[in-house]
Amino acid sequence: MRESKKVVVGEVTYDIHHFPATQGLRLGIELGKLVAPVVAPLADIESRTVNGDVLKMAADALVKSMATAETVTLVKELLSVVVAEGHGRLDAIFDAHFSGRLGALPPLLKEVVAHNFRDFFSGVVGLLGKGPTTISA
Repeated sequence: MRESKKVVVGEVTYDIHHFPATQGLRLGIELGKLVAPVVAPLADIESRTVNGDVLKMAADALVKSMATAETVTLVKELLSVVVAEGHGRLDAIFDAHFSGRLGALPPLLKEVVAHNFRDFFSGVVGLLGKGPTTISA
């Protein structure tokens, strides 16, 4: 079910929507490749649990690698499902919106990743371990 989530970063309210399944799967795989070295040690394979630290580290790894053009493109696509209230869709206004407020990117990306990929990453970890897959905040 596609639903939205409202978050406030700084003084701006953002509506984060779900990706269509095909786009979300492709982006989940791309994110997985990018953050696998960071996420793998944080996943408790025996209990198949992905905790909030994993999602934070995934978002942090994405932001730390933003020097490459591929990652900038990925960030813009991740933000394509986000609307800044009173401003518009972030993929259309990226440069104007984040000029002078790049600090809003890490917390916003964390929310986008958590909202769209929490079940995807826990499912991947679940395939590697034993027992039920759970997610904790």
